[in-house]
Amino acid sequence: MIIEIKGLSKTYKKNFKTIQALKQVSFTVEPNRILGILGPNGAGKTTLLKIITGIIQPDKDRDSNKGGKNGDSVSLFGSPDIEAVKHRIGFLPESPEFFRNISAYELLVFAHKVSGRGAVDEKRIVSLLERVNLHKEKGERIKT
Repeated sequence: MIIEIKGLSKTYKKNFKTIQALKQVSFTVEPNRILGILGPNGAGKTTLLKIITGIIQPDKDRDSNKGGKNGDSVSLFGSPDIEAVKHRIGFLPESPEFFRNISAYELLVFAHKVSGRGAVDEKRIVSLLERVNLHKEKGERIKT
């Protein structure tokens, strides 16, 4: 199993209202299959992806993404430990937001660290900044 989702629910509080983004979502994705997640704005697509990638937690078990007491769980590549397999996945939201008060260099260091790929290779980061012609601005804040 590449992805196995069982009983995920997620609610948000917004302007004193409760919004149910996901309600008992369950599905599996077998190897060599492609899954498309379709739905209108507000249907919970991004919320689901954020739970799968470990960015946010489902309602029923905020302390762990390894399967809650109510049966909710996420398993990737056969592992309930999302942190252990995070280096094998990627997620690019529709509107990515960057930390505006850090530099491009710091953002690349941060991205490397959260990917779980070991020690930061500073020469590679500088090389990447040179490739996109940002090496001279490597210390400037992103918002500038």
